Amino acid sequence: MGAGGRSLGPRSTKTVSRLDPRHPYAWIFFVPFILVASFTVLNLFLAIIVNSLQHLQQEETEHALETAREIAHDEAAALSRDIAALRREIADLRAGLGHGAPPETRHETGPGERRGG
Repeated sequence: MGAGGRSLGPRSTKTVSRLDPRHPYAWIFFVPFILVASFTVLNLFLAIIVNSLQHLQQEETEHALETAREIAHDEAAALSRDIAALRREIADLRAGLGHGAPPETRHETGPGERRGG
C-alpha cells in the first residue's frame, strides 16, 4: 500500500521488494544525497539571480555617478561664466562712476583660484 491507502501498482511493488531484502540501509545513502543535490541546485539558481541583480545595481550606480559628474561639470562651467560676467559688470560700473578699477579686480581669476587681498 502506498500513501493514502492506494496501491503502488505491480511495477513499483516489484522494485521496492527487489531493493529491500538486499540493501535494507540503502536509504542512508540516497536520502542525504537527494537533500544535498537539491540544496546545491537551489543554491546555484539563487547565486545566479543574486549575481544578476548585483551586476544591474552596479551598472545603475556607475550610470548615476557619470550623470552626476556631467551635471557638476556643467554647473561649474556655468558658475565660472557667471562669475566672470559679474566681475566685468563690476569693473564697468566702477569705470562708469569715474573710479578706476582697483588692482585686485583687474586680474580675472579662473575657477578655484583665490584672489589676494
